[in-house]
Amino acid sequence: MTFIPKFEKPVIFRILLAIVLGCTALTLFLTTRDREKHEERNGAKKELGAVLADLDRDVDTVLARFGIEKEWIKKKHVPLLNSPLYRIERRVAIPPDVVPVQMNVAFNIMAQRYDGRAVASENLKENTVTVHIEVDGNVYQTIVLKPVRDLKRKASKEGQANV
Repeated sequence: MTFIPKFEKPVIFRILLAIVLGCTALTLFLTTRDREKHEERNGAKKELGAVLADLDRDVDTVLARFGIEKEWIKKKHVPLLNSPLYRIERRVAIPPDVVPVQMNVAFNIMAQRYDGRAVASENLKENTVTVHIEVDGNVYQTIVLKPVRDLKRKASKEGQANV
């Protein structure tokens, strides 16, 4: 003989109420967890002005990594409409041994740290490559790369010491 328990209406009601309350608690837990993650991500982001200052320093670092000397860079600030912020535009003379595509990749990797991206375009008429660095959908850095054939590097101090 098998024993099949009989549930009365109050017991069934309590079981259903426990299931509904459990599902509600789980839903509330998951939504607050997602909200906390979102707030954590937003809190981790610095103020945009500080981010742009860091971005500017990192652009200089990428240029230095490719051996671009400061004398080859012309930098100007362009105000953004309806904003206290500005876009930095650099016109950079590059020697023939520097490949603009490699610089674009380096700028893109650097921009990804700021949840941004680097978009490049080539102007064959002027023989330039323009790299725009976007953060939050706005362009805050523009780097115009212009190859110059007879651009000479300064002799480094290490090279002079070894001679």
